Amino acid sequence: MAANRTGPSARERRFVTAVVVIVAAAAMLGAWWSSRPAAAPEARRETASSAAPTPTGQPAVPKGTELDLLALTQTQRDAQNTALKAAGQGLAPPPLPDSRPETLLLRQWVGQAPPRPEKPAAMSEAARLGALIFVDRSLSASGRQSCASCHEASLGFSSPFDDATAPGGSDMMASGTRVPQPLRYAALNPEPQFTVEETPEADGGGLEAAGGFFWDGRASSLQDQAQQPFLAANEMANRNASEVLARLVKTPYYARLQALYGASSMADPDQALASVGQALMQFQLESPSFAPFSSRFDDYLRGSAQLTPAQQRGLMLFNNPAKGNCIACHTSVPSANRPLPLFTDFTYDALGVPRNPQIAANRNPAHFDLGLCDAHPPSAGSVMNGLCGAFKVPSLRNVAVRRHFFHNGRFDNLRTVLEFYVQRDTHPERWYPRDAAGKIQLFDDLPAPYKANVNRTEVPYNRKPGQAPALDAHEIDDLLSFLSTLTDADLTAQAQQNLARQGIRPQ
Repeated sequence: MAANRTGPSARERRFVTAVVVIVAAAAMLGAWWSSRPAAAPEARRETASSAAPTPTGQPAVPKGTELDLLALTQTQRDAQNTALKAAGQGLAPPPLPDSRPETLLLRQWVGQAPPRPEKPAAMSEAARLGALIFVDRSLSASGRQSCASCHEASLGFSSPFDDATAPGGSDMMASGTRVPQPLRYAALNPEPQFTVEETPEADGGGLEAAGGFFWDGRASSLQDQAQQPFLAANEMANRNASEVLARLVKTPYYARLQALYGASSMADPDQALASVGQALMQFQLESPSFAPFSSRFDDYLRGSAQLTPAQQRGLMLFNNPAKGNCIACHTSVPSANRPLPLFTDFTYDALGVPRNPQIAANRNPAHFDLGLCDAHPPSAGSVMNGLCGAFKVPSLRNVAVRRHFFHNGRFDNLRTVLEFYVQRDTHPERWYPRDAAGKIQLFDDLPAPYKANVNRTEVPYNRKPGQAPALDAHEIDDLLSFLSTLTDADLTAQAQQNLARQGIRPQ
């Protein structure tokens, strides 16, 4: 998100460039599609009726018709689905294909993704030590907290807590200010170094930040990200690296660390902590549990799974720049160097998420979480001021297992999250408090000087109070169905339970 701009951001320019590059290919695909001989009615009915039922009991979209759905009104969708269900058929192909460039580009990749590995490669000694460190609570000041405490493996290494923030500190009575970020797929961040690009004035001016780890990009590498919690006062709460080393020498695997990294290195507090970070980094890089790529959508791209009609419609809404426009930040289209997309562009955005009164620090009305500006404090007049209030764009993989959303965990229901996206500007009274005079206090978790940084130019944020949201309730249902396809196979049961708790039943 480029702050204080009137023209396209760097992200938008990159997207437009990509679209231009693929227009020729899209045209060729469109010509090819138009030249295909029409199937006989009997053959088409046979193809539709042969679609295998999905686990939800709804027929899947027949193979070969993926991404061919036109944008239909809900009345048309209901009528079509009712007729097809009565006939025991899947969703039949429409008379014309969807010819949007991003849809045609995605179609090219179906069946091209690499298969799932048959057998995981053996992990290195560093990674095996990292696995031991990851679950070792004795390395914390309280003796009750490890990396796994905040990053539960059965939840895709996301937060297991009922509260938005995690308990920590030397007595486990301290509280954080943000939701612990999921670690699954985090190691694949292609831009570990935090960067800020200043957009030329000719392109609208402003800034766009990318890279780094944590919500505010304060860690410049995966190793740094792994080390920081050991010294954080509201997490593992060691006062310094010497305390970490004093606890480390008592572990049953300390001798293995010495053998790997050297006795002299493991006797030096700073080097020992760096070795701990390196081992944890290798664990995240080598263990298949951190990047299994086993979701239904992955298998769809492999050509080994199909999407239900609702999931198909949701995917189109996700990619449609005039509707959900999720693709603007959560990249869903594969590329040559990433055939299975990560559903994030690793940038930062200021969304004006409402203040969370459950966070202890927010009891102080003068406290504000400024995101990037907390990690990279700007000086007076600094261009960084335009990024205050911006937070890292998370991956949407396994979003269905998460219990809290956004940096401050303000919402705990995925449907509410989507409603916030599309109704933040059309129905602000639903999200923000009013002052004594009855005026809605927009973006109440930001100080006044930084409210102008909130993204109000991209779809679906570019609407005014009283206008219709970019998505209606039925379209949100479809989008939820698509998001459920991003759940890895080992987390499917957890996702179903979590969504059911929220009153969500994807189709």
